[in-house]
Amino acid sequence: MNDTKRPALSRTWQTVTTYRECSVVVEVSRDTVTLSREEVGGKLSAQVNGEAVELGRAIRLLKNANSTTVTAEVLAALPVTIGAARAAKLHKLMTRVGVPSVHHYASAARATGREVWSLASLTELEARQTWAYLRRMFPAAQHAA
Repeated sequence: MNDTKRPALSRTWQTVTTYRECSVVVEVSRDTVTLSREEVGGKLSAQVNGEAVELGRAIRLLKNANSTTVTAEVLAALPVTIGAARAAKLHKLMTRVGVPSVHHYASAARATGREVWSLASLTELEARQTWAYLRRMFPAAQHAA
């Protein structure tokens, strides 16, 4: 898993859909479909050929198209992480207060509510959440900082 993968705030596709009746092509439709949201995790909105449509219609168009090509996307900004040097210090603190090294990532995951594959991938807020969790769970952490 890659914790630094950026989700899209907006993505636009060109679609080509072939409609047939009795194996005869009766229409070829070329459409532009855009799905977007204001923030990561926010509600999706949809446009087809520049006009607002119900999300379900846009998704059906994408699913039923013979071909789809991504033509544009706007990605969310990467969160600022604590990096390797701070992660090394956090590993040392965790060991010092009694957390076995095999449980460092699981402890951070419990504290942050997400999978953690690297302490370096923690944001400042998540690092503080992890430290607060350690202070609650391990009395020795009160004096380790």
